[in-house]
Amino acid sequence: MFKRFVIVQYPELTGYQQLCALSAAMLHIELGGPQKYAGNKINSNRYCFGNLPSAPDIDRALSLVKAAMAFWLILLSAIPVIWIALRWFYAH
Repeated sequence: MFKRFVIVQYPELTGYQQLCALSAAMLHIELGGPQKYAGNKINSNRYCFGNLPSAPDIDRALSLVKAAMAFWLILLSAIPVIWIALRWFYAH
């Protein structure tokens, strides 16, 4: 994903910041900027890859998150099933 959506504007980013920049690039929107947590204002970088997000952009983001969660749940449940099937196969 990082190779497909090259984040050349922000090469110094790490961890969570790279994920925010990648999400902004995938959705072609602007993410970041000042945020409030428990009443405290925190400044953060803006990642501009398009316009400000709108309601349809939020819906697209939620569908991407749901697809990613489904992928990981299927993967995590498939690994034990495959392991049990292989143990049963080699035991008989």
